[in-house]
Amino acid sequence: ERVVDGERHTYVLELILAMRRQGWRWTEEYCWHKKNCYPGKWPNRFRDAWERCLHFTRSRRFKMFQDAVRVPMGDWAQSRLRNLSDTDRRRDPSRVGSGFGKNVSNWLGRDTAYPTNVLHLATECANRAHSAAFPEALPAWFMRLFTEPGDVVLDP
Repeated sequence: ERVVDGERHTYVLELILAMRRQGWRWTEEYCWHKKNCYPGKWPNRFRDAWERCLHFTRSRRFKMFQDAVRVPMGDWAQSRLRNLSDTDRRRDPSRVGSGFGKNVSNWLGRDTAYPTNVLHLATECANRAHSAAFPEALPAWFMRLFTEPGDVVLDP
């Protein structure tokens, strides 16, 4: 996203609304966290350390292979799962009445988990001449998530 006359431009928001008017469904918004964003200083904002990755589909149902992008469990699992309380061993409903709940014991024996919608990837150093130096790992992650072997992927 860019800044024009000291304020953020609204073209991303306008794009989302235009896509919806054309029948596209705004399914998800992923955040690419640039672990090594460009240095800089501006009088009215901080460095851009993230970019939006917008996901649109034509239908409510679409291919998504979440198991293909699972991530290793963090170190937290060993200490957190070592001494489970009675509450941890049963479904503990949310205190706000949302219907959501958790059973921490379901995490026992798991080596991987589903990722968040924040992708922590460094920019590509070999692509310095390009203003949008995204890492090859970024489209590769989306291809693993949404395609099967043999699917056609177009790169405009």
